[in-house]
Amino acid sequence: MQVRETEHRAAWLRDTSARVGRCARLAVRVRGEVPNEPCVIVANHVSYLDPIAIGQMLPLSAVAKSEVTEWPAIGETLGELGIIFVDRGNAISGAIALRKAMRSLRAGTTVLVFPEGTTTFGDDVLSFSRGAFGIAKLLGVPVVPVTVRYDLRDACWVGNTSLVPHLVRLHRHNQVSVELVFGSPLAPSAFTDASSFAAATRERIRSNVRR
Repeated sequence: MQVRETEHRAAWLRDTSARVGRCARLAVRVRGEVPNEPCVIVANHVSYLDPIAIGQMLPLSAVAKSEVTEWPAIGETLGELGIIFVDRGNAISGAIALRKAMRSLRAGTTVLVFPEGTTTFGDDVLSFSRGAFGIAKLLGVPVVPVTVRYDLRDACWVGNTSLVPHLVRLHRHNQVSVELVFGSPLAPSAFTDASSFAAATRERIRSNVRR
């Protein structure tokens, strides 16, 4: 039952991401190979559009900050889509989120994580938290680095910018183009610990951000 439910929610999230992406006039370009086996997808974080762009590429579960449950219209429904919520700065919440991510991976569902923990303007990549890399090593699943790059700086959602005004400003553009660069999977066995695993993944993404 757990496997079927997880698969159903992952597929539902993919379909919902595609619909929301169309409403947001999101045009996604893909470089590299989208994974077709369970893995941890790790990406840099620029906008609330990031999980929508990546989420329409394949069925998955995603880790998100708990504040998104307060977003108007959609916040209350996100939990039904299999989103794993975490209260940033709360160690217990973080541990619970990691256990939920492990259950999804064991059920055969890919998990999307943004280990910077916050958004940036996309000019560089912040240090990565180690949690997702620890569970990847524990379960023996690969990590796939994804670099997110937008053509419009207006797509960036950084700091204390309110959601609705940002949506209104973004909607003035006819299209929001984003490029997703899927890197080669990184095997957990190639790294001695979660810290070195996180650092190597960050450098893969950072090298694409700076091109």
